[in-house]
Amino acid sequence: MSLQAKDQDAGWDSGNIGQERMTFDQNNIGGGVPGTLTVPTAGIDVDLSSLALVGWARFKNLDPDNIVQHGPKVAGTFHPYGRMKPGEPAQFRIDPQAVSGGTVHLKADTAACLVQVIVHND
Repeated sequence: MSLQAKDQDAGWDSGNIGQERMTFDQNNIGGGVPGTLTVPTAGIDVDLSSLALVGWARFKNLDPDNIVQHGPKVAGTFHPYGRMKPGEPAQFRIDPQAVSGGTVHLKADTAACLVQVIVHND
């Protein structure tokens, strides 16, 4: 993944932040779940019940036109903390406390979207 940000009006350029190659060790066997999901505008809870302790996650919005929000859903309330524009990935480690008693939730903005969701054990 490479990232570069520019603001031509202000004359600001981050330069190329660079290529990231990540490796990580799992303490628990399992993960790579659940796969590709159809995310409706009403939202969908991501089933992570097969994981002992959530860890690294990689989401990718496969839709060419629509935005998808992601975040924890606790006590029935969705708390979006991120969004993916069309074609964008999101990669991060899930804090188990953020989804304790809840789950990860995805919600499409204007039309259902296919989203690749891969979550591993920590």
